[in-house]
Amino acid sequence: MLLGLSLTTLGPSAQAQEDSAGSRAAAQVVIWPLPTLYPVRDGYRDSDVVEVEFGDPGVREARIDILDPAGAVLATATAATPESFTTELTLPWGGRYAGRVVAAGTYTVRASGIDESGTAVDVRAPWVVSGKRLQWQTWSKRVAPRRSLAAWVVGNCSRLTRIGARGLGLHSQTSCRNPEASLISTTYAATLPQSFDGRYRSARVDVVGGKRRNAPAGRRHYAVLTYLDTTGELTYRRELPARRARHRGILAAPGTVLRGEPDRPTVIWHLGLTAGSQYDVTDFVISIQRRVLA
Repeated sequence: MLLGLSLTTLGPSAQAQEDSAGSRAAAQVVIWPLPTLYPVRDGYRDSDVVEVEFGDPGVREARIDILDPAGAVLATATAATPESFTTELTLPWGGRYAGRVVAAGTYTVRASGIDESGTAVDVRAPWVVSGKRLQWQTWSKRVAPRRSLAAWVVGNCSRLTRIGARGLGLHSQTSCRNPEASLISTTYAATLPQSFDGRYRSARVDVVGGKRRNAPAGRRHYAVLTYLDTTGELTYRRELPARRARHRGILAAPGTVLRGEPDRPTVIWHLGLTAGSQYDVTDFVISIQRRVLA
């Protein structure tokens, strides 16, 4: 059973509820509530079915009409045998008239007929039609390295340091040159917005940064960006150059890198270096395409 508003009429009680012997109650009519209709064809609530119950014993000349805001009839369903009593009637509708999608607005479902006592029944309920449709939207957000940092490993010869209000410096071999103590490994995480129907595409993490200012000469300054996939492996590897700029990560299939609950998906990425490289990161830019109703 659908949840929401239902409308019921008992007809004119003074006439339909005579005293004691031979009294006959007027028909009870229920129009089952209808969720908002989105008639643009995208697979989401493109159409629905109006369901009306006319009670027992029902009504003759049962009819359902859909009226536009001005009162014009756009669609109609009638009983197969109008002279017989009808207890139920349905009307499918896809928000179209004369082959075109109707304008957004509040429309009216009208259920009518003649009950057992000969009284005309007319019950109405609103039906909202929306012009919104499902579409792809690119979501993008700058994420501070310091705020998104989730885990780190720093060798004894190296240092992870703050850069400005948001950034981090991954500085290898600041105090010694031992290769086994030169590694810096950092892991980051961010929660992404929910997609209306759970579908995503084209996930990417970009890195804003580059070689540390006044970094030692004669060294190769770089950083390696990877994403943590759903199996726990580091994938989509890209080595970032020394130039200070926004460096694009590799586009990833969301199904391989998104984890967590569907309403709060999370992406996890990794940045690391060694061998004396010194790299400053001032921002990450996360982007993904999601489905929205707009």
